[in-house]
Amino acid sequence: MKIAVRRTGGFAGLTTRWAVDVAQPELRDVWMPLIDSCPWDDVPDDANQPDRYVYSIIAGEHQVTLPERQVTGPWRALVDRTRDAARAGDLGEAGRSGPEPAVDRDDDVLEPERPVTEPSRWATEPGQRLFPAPQDGPGEDGR
Repeated sequence: MKIAVRRTGGFAGLTTRWAVDVAQPELRDVWMPLIDSCPWDDVPDDANQPDRYVYSIIAGEHQVTLPERQVTGPWRALVDRTRDAARAGDLGEAGRSGPEPAVDRDDDVLEPERPVTEPSRWATEPGQRLFPAPQDGPGEDGR
């Protein structure tokens, strides 16, 4: 059985995916109790809030899309287990992990391309003016 979680949105609008293919022994013993504990038929019709994540969860025949604030209890356990198994890539008899997430960093924190302490380039060289020197006499507007 394939179990997949897609997280979209947030402040930067990034999409992250985690997926695992689970073989029969671990599916029955570990994953099915977790999947069965989720209220698949009792999903609130709740709108997402700006700059918050939206989770799309697929587990076999089950599929649901939830706003971040609804991913609690058994939903949170399923999302966390899927994420951890996909990141580990070592599922033993569970099979192999799915594609790498779009963003695979600890706690999904993006780092700047250059150190923050590096100064920005100056707009002008020393001795150059950013704006042209004032002209003698009246300008275009007569002043």
